[in-house]
Amino acid sequence: MSNAVLDTSAVLALLDEEPGSDIVQELLFDAAISTVSLAEIYTKLATRPKMLARLAKQTGLRPSDL
Repeated sequence: MSNAVLDTSAVLALLDEEPGSDIVQELLFDAAISTVSLAEIYTKLATRPKMLARLAKQTGLRPSDL
């Protein structure tokens, strides 16, 4: 079971190294994310394919029914 549920803004804050991204980093590997949020992230990153591939590889984030 996940300890946290991440939304789109949390993941994008991490990618953009915004304030609070350190907290997201700590939660990332044991967090869930909705299919909708993951789709939003993929859509926003569509213009940055290298970053999208890196995110999927490094985080292991996968859709989850919430």
